[in-house]
Amino acid sequence: MKSLYLLFALLLALVLFFGTAGCEDPTENEPQPQAEEPAPETPERADPDPETMPAPEIPDPVNNN
Repeated sequence: MKSLYLLFALLLALVLFFGTAGCEDPTENEPQPQAEEPAPETPERADPDPETMPAPEIPDPVNNN
């Protein structure tokens, strides 16, 4: 029974050693091309500037028309 455990451990070690040998990404160390300049933000995505934003319309509580 002990030899069965040793055989299993050896098999597991071989699978782990040789099974991960081809997992490296060959393009991992190559520099990735960077964009020249970031795309301009659309007005919907841009953070609103509180100084230039129009004031929100507050309804008049007296004249609820």
